[in-house]
Amino acid sequence: MTTRTIRIETPSREVLDANVLCSFAIPRISQNFVVYSIQEDTQDGYSRVYIAALRKHGQRYSLGGLDSELDWQAAIQAFRQIVRDTTL
Repeated sequence: MTTRTIRIETPSREVLDANVLCSFAIPRISQNFVVYSIQEDTQDGYSRVYIAALRKHGQRYSLGGLDSELDWQAAIQAFRQIVRDTTL
């Protein structure tokens, strides 16, 4: 299986390769999101994933934090639905 990767920069300026798990748009809040992993495990053995807002700047894209609690709740709800739909 081929996975798409992106390069991300951490707050400490370290550049990491991240596996893109999925991306999705939520038209009602005019936002696009990317879900990715940098192969971290949690203490209970699960893989940690990140959800970031995908923002376009001319011909380039950047990842950023979610702007509001409403955006966060909408992104989580959409991601949960994606996970449910793919595990059925």
